Amino acid sequence: MHLNHENLFWLLKFIKIYNKNIKISINIRTILIKNFFSKIQTNIINTNANRKLFISKKNLIEFNNQVENKKNNNFILENFDLNKQPTNHFIKLKSKRLKLKVLSISNHSFDRGVDRIINIAQKLNCKDFKNIEFNIVGDYRIKSVKNLFKKRESYDLKYLAKKKKIKNLKIWGHRSNPIKFFKNNHLLLYLPRNDSAWGRNLIEALNNGLPVITVGKTNLLIIDKKNGHFNKKFDEKKIINIIKKFYFNRKALLQMSFNAKNISNINNKKKRIKRILNNFFEY
Repeated sequence: MHLNHENLFWLLKFIKIYNKNIKISINIRTILIKNFFSKIQTNIINTNANRKLFISKKNLIEFNNQVENKKNNNFILENFDLNKQPTNHFIKLKSKRLKLKVLSISNHSFDRGVDRIINIAQKLNCKDFKNIEFNIVGDYRIKSVKNLFKKRESYDLKYLAKKKKIKNLKIWGHRSNPIKFFKNNHLLLYLPRNDSAWGRNLIEALNNGLPVITVGKTNLLIIDKKNGHFNKKFDEKKIINIIKKFYFNRKALLQMSFNAKNISNINNKKKRIKRILNNFFEY
């Protein structure tokens, strides 16, 4: 049996109580915030799962930092879906479109830094760059009782954008199928305040031929200036200049888009994926 998300840890525990001989694997796709509850969650998974599948080495390291006893039943698979890659012809046609579209796929939180993208969009909200468009996909409102004591613009991105009168920005909210957004945008912009520039949004962007502009300490996916731009510190002016460069130089955008797609292909040959999955499910 395979559980496809770490939040199903309670089901894992229940099944093992019912029958400890049932073999169960689980997919772990996020880094849990370090607190009392996440420590319980990670240790339940670690104790009861027969196999654990992580989407990156960083993901595994952070998980092991919260468990009492490390185990050797861990596997890492970045999980690029090679069957969904766009053709080079499609990428070439997209690069010639008048509008340069910049994508963010991330739920709103202080750590994920989506508000930074709002500020960058505001700086480019002018006549000279009217054909640069920002698309934000994900929950745009932080749901918390603490909101009663905060200004609305701190927890509601749509309200913040409206207040700033930003016209080059679209906020789409949560979408169950983000593939069409990868197809219709040119770049992925992810500017977290924590060290999380390695996750699913970057993996899917590269796989779909979108160069990534991001910031963080741990770099597992980006070859700087080849398939994206990786910055160790957030520099708003520098990031704006990178976006402007792509806007004016579509040839550079096209080459980096090809590189993004090709790197995900090289790192995820089908034989390698098949070997990892065969080993993962042999228990």
